[in-house]
Amino acid sequence: MLVIALSALRCGGSSSSDICTNLGSATTGFVAKAQPCLGSATPSLGFTQQQCTAALTNCTASDQQKLQSFTSCLNALSTCSTATLAAWSTSLQSCVNIVETCVGSSCTSNLSAGCQ
Repeated sequence: MLVIALSALRCGGSSSSDICTNLGSATTGFVAKAQPCLGSATPSLGFTQQQCTAALTNCTASDQQKLQSFTSCLNALSTCSTATLAAWSTSLQSCVNIVETCVGSSCTSNLSAGCQ
């Protein structure tokens, strides 16, 4: 679920450099915030700046705004802990819902190669 959302994020925003940089920071931050609840598992999100920039042309302005909102939502997540796992997971799902239900298929269908 999160992988789909993060791959959808590769669509970017108003400036490919800005949105891709922000997205890169958000995904790095997400991994660090999720780690305390993952134990020894280390998530690999497969995000690259190059893929992000290349995918920008496949997204509408509306898609890009929603993706920026998703990036902001990831940035706002607190660090997960075993005590807060349920609430943290709910917050994460709220972020995923931004792109899972709102980003256009023309945007996300062009990203499927990056999801494999």
